[in-house]
Amino acid sequence: MLAGPLLAALAWALAGATSKPYRDTGPQSRDQGPYPRDQGPRPRAIGPRPRNLGSSPKEQGHNPAEQTITRDAPTPRRNTSQPFLRQAPPPGQALLRVLNLNFWGLGWPWGSDKEVRIRALRDELVHGQYDIVLLQEIWYREDYNIIASAMPYITNYESINLGCTSFLLPLGCSGLTILSRHPITEVRLVPFTHRGSFWRFDGEIFVRKGVGMARIQWEGRTVDVFTTHLVSYTKADDNRLTRYLQAMETISLIARSDADIAIFGGDLNAQPVNTPHSPYGMCSTVMKDALLGKHPDASFHPAFATFGNAQNTYTHSAPPERIDYLMYRAQANLDVKVLDFSMPLFMARTPEGKSVSLSDHEALLATFLVGSRTNVDNRLNQYNQSLPRHSRERANQSVPRSRSRDW
Repeated sequence: MLAGPLLAALAWALAGATSKPYRDTGPQSRDQGPYPRDQGPRPRAIGPRPRNLGSSPKEQGHNPAEQTITRDAPTPRRNTSQPFLRQAPPPGQALLRVLNLNFWGLGWPWGSDKEVRIRALRDELVHGQYDIVLLQEIWYREDYNIIASAMPYITNYESINLGCTSFLLPLGCSGLTILSRHPITEVRLVPFTHRGSFWRFDGEIFVRKGVGMARIQWEGRTVDVFTTHLVSYTKADDNRLTRYLQAMETISLIARSDADIAIFGGDLNAQPVNTPHSPYGMCSTVMKDALLGKHPDASFHPAFATFGNAQNTYTHSAPPERIDYLMYRAQANLDVKVLDFSMPLFMARTPEGKSVSLSDHEALLATFLVGSRTNVDNRLNQYNQSLPRHSRERANQSVPRSRSRDW
């Protein structure tokens, strides 16, 4: 009974590799689903001092909807190449360093240079001194195996990709992976109730997207981390509706966390439009945007475009869009500050000597300074991020009638 659907999926995917997906806002889609991407590498001059990660040895295992990003704005200061030097924080405080990346883990003909990029990613995880790493689009078990030993702890592949068949196409896979330098005590995937439509031909119906969750023991505290990759952007109104419903499911899970700290990292496939019915606006009711904690006015700045970034060798000609995020919240007895936020602009090198980006998306890196708050009534089980009281009532709201492309 499965042969027919599998053959149909394969035939459709092969046909999609030679056709250009529709986009109603520019020449390229920010995310064309988990299968077709007509975005091969383009020779270009790499920006100043790119971070060349090389390859591992093979044997190693504000916010109005109409606002858009423009490339001619002045570039904020960003740390894109300097190595991280872990200095001792003030007494009673600790540093928490979190990396997020949508890896674009599709093989040929839907992706480019994956074998080189996945080994470069492993090198970065080994040497990057990250506490927590959140990855999306690690579709294939072989790629998971390459990065599995890069950090002391990693979510089990089957725990987040149960029922996944990733021989040629990632059928039934979530693509989510969480790595940590600290013990992971609980892991769970909550698949989305609402998924893409078969008739949109964007491949979403064949994967098993959801919210990947892990509880981590860090410095005597509990940290709940959440990662996801919402439905792709297409012209279809039903994908827009699906993305809204998936965002509702995501914030519902985050809001129920009782950990000392909660961190979200993922690809919302939506720009940072802070309206009640946009995925970003909905997530902002329960968490704070780490970028704004360091660069309050950079929400739409092209330097922080995670897709279509001018420095990206795969998508530099696409409209610049910020669609990947790192967010956080903490219990009232903790004080969490964004000490640093940057986009590392990771690079890899092909066997031919060409520098390529680590993904078609850019990575996000946040360093949090965590300490205890003084004069706090611990009886109040509230969060210190000024969350609106009506945030938990979002799930009862009706589906909006707005058709803005930003959600």
